[in-house]
Amino acid sequence: MMQQIQDRGGIAILAPMIRIQPPVSWDEFDAHINRLQDFSGIVFTSANAVEFFLDHCAEKGMGRTVPSGPEVYAVGMKTAGVLEKYGVLPVFFPSWFSGADLAAHFRTRDLRERRFLLPRGDMGRDEVAAGLQQAGATAVPVIVYRTVGPDDASAASVRAALAKRSIDVVTFTSPSAVEYFVNLLDGDLLPIARASLIVGVIGGTTADAARRLGLPVQVVAETATGEGLIEALAAWNSTVQPS
Repeated sequence: MMQQIQDRGGIAILAPMIRIQPPVSWDEFDAHINRLQDFSGIVFTSANAVEFFLDHCAEKGMGRTVPSGPEVYAVGMKTAGVLEKYGVLPVFFPSWFSGADLAAHFRTRDLRERRFLLPRGDMGRDEVAAGLQQAGATAVPVIVYRTVGPDDASAASVRAALAKRSIDVVTFTSPSAVEYFVNLLDGDLLPIARASLIVGVIGGTTADAARRLGLPVQVVAETATGEGLIEALAAWNSTVQPS
C-alpha cells in the first residue's frame, strides 16, 4: 500500500495500530489439534490465522501444513493464497472477501452433526460461526493469535502528526485498527481527527467500526484488499480535485 501511494505521488507514513502476538497459551489449540478426526472442516478467516496455525503445527513436529482429514475453507483469495503457498488447497473460498459471504455459503448447506474448527484471533467476529450454526453444524473457535495495540513510538508519532495537522488521509484495514487509533487520541486530538481527516477503509465492517466511533468515512474499497483501497482513494481524490 505504501509503495502504491508513493507511486501515485502521495507521502505514505507507516503507523501500525495493531501488533499480532501468539496466544497466552496453546493448550486449548493442542487439545483440538490432537483430535482433528472429530472435525469435518477447518475454517480460516484470516491470513494471520493460517500463519500462526501452521507455525505451531511445525513447532509440534507436525510440519508446516494442515493435517489431512478435515476439509479446509478460507475467507477469501488472500487467505487461500497463504494456504496454497504451503500446499493446502481450500475446498471453497468466496469471491468476495468477507466472513459474511463465507457464512452465507455455509447456510446453503445441510451441516447437521458436523463439527468445524475455527482458528482465529482473540478479536475475531462471530459471523462465520453463526453461519455454521444456522446450517446445523457445531462451530468450535480456538484462539491462535492475539491483537494488541500500538507500541509507544507509533502512538506518539500519530499524536504528534495530528497535533501538527500534517496528515490528510488515514487508512484502516480492520475494525481493531480503528479502535486502537481512536483510543490513543485524547484532549483536542479526537475532534481534530473527526474534523480534518479523510478516512478510507478496506470494507463495510471496518466502515461500520469507524462510524460507530465517530469518524467520518469518505472512501470504502469496492474490493476488500489493500490494492482496492488505494484504487478507491485515487478515484475519490480525482472527483474532489479541481479540474
